Amino acid sequence: GGFCVDSREAYHGVTERYERTMALMQVGDGNASYALDVFRVAGGRDHLLSFHALPGPVAATGLNLQPQATGSYDGPDIPFATSKRGPRMGYSWLDHVERDSAPPPAFVLDYRGMPPYWNLTEQDNLHVRYHCFTRYSDVALADGYPPKGGGSGQPKVLRYLLAHSAGGDNLHTTNVALIEPYKGQPLIAKARRLPIENQPPGLEAVALEVVLADGATDYLLSGPDDDTVFEVEGGLRFSGRLAALRVREGRVERAWLCRAARVGWDGFEMALPAATYRGTVARMDRELKTHACLWTTTPLPTDGTLVGSEIIVANDRKLNACYTIAGVERDGDLYKVDCGEVCFVRGFVDDRDYSKGYTYNFEEGAEWAIPQHARLSRQPSGALQVSMTGPLEVAWPDSR
Repeated sequence: GGFCVDSREAYHGVTERYERTMALMQVGDGNASYALDVFRVAGGRDHLLSFHALPGPVAATGLNLQPQATGSYDGPDIPFATSKRGPRMGYSWLDHVERDSAPPPAFVLDYRGMPPYWNLTEQDNLHVRYHCFTRYSDVALADGYPPKGGGSGQPKVLRYLLAHSAGGDNLHTTNVALIEPYKGQPLIAKARRLPIENQPPGLEAVALEVVLADGATDYLLSGPDDDTVFEVEGGLRFSGRLAALRVREGRVERAWLCRAARVGWDGFEMALPAATYRGTVARMDRELKTHACLWTTTPLPTDGTLVGSEIIVANDRKLNACYTIAGVERDGDLYKVDCGEVCFVRGFVDDRDYSKGYTYNFEEGAEWAIPQHARLSRQPSGALQVSMTGPLEVAWPDSR
């Protein structure tokens, strides 16, 4: 599964883009998986990404970390736990700092979980690896301390990754990583970021090649928009927010599209008409009730393929306007979208005079989008399994 979350208001008046795209990739029989993490930020002049995993030792590969003898993450002259307000508030609450002032574009951290967290034992040999594929201004590891009172299994200290990007006004950072939990032996044998021939300025498209320990290779692809077709090293092509291929012995085994229209490699092509269905709200339920529908002129499939998909309605972004579709049907010249057990009413125009009517989470005329998705896999028997939200075109030369 995969998702993209847009929260551009996180730093109001500063961030014009603040989006995180993640995908969980199952490995083997599905009892194990790893995650793709692409976090795009545009705005401001200083970005800091923090990450931590299991409490315990952290092994770094690819970094040249130098211990900082004194102080805190806020600086060698700033003592630990020195409270201060401003954009660096909290930095002094991280200590035992190690820094790499010129980090490479790729490195790996391996967290090994240690007791008593979650009743772990050393014999569990539980790890989380963080594979980073981002060029940062500097990188540090530092200790952070959870609040007390969380019970006997609460860790006393967590080792944080602090990945820092600095630049002029309107800084753009595309943070790219794989997060790999494993027990005993890693799932990933090796991974690298692939060059993209038509890489846009600003927020970047992402292509990763992930060689798995079981012999398969995953190609993970993410664009910063819905429509641009990107050309990747090795003949890969894709457009959209999230696409993936799993290849084994030189043959495509599985393929995914999520708010994406196209992916192709070595004669294999998989394409939807567009990354999203789009339209405007022609009518909407305006009553105060617990089930709501909206209507649109955009032709939509009524065979159930959109059930469970999300419809995202444009609004003032004060409240979320993303609804899970429970059904679609024709209603005269319109298409009726059942949004399930929700209500579009946000409040009253006047809390002291209900007769003035309601305010709504969006209004008629608002634009909406339904992200399209498709999944294609070949079984050992040669049979194909297909799931899609629209007409899917497939060229699969080596399928039977």
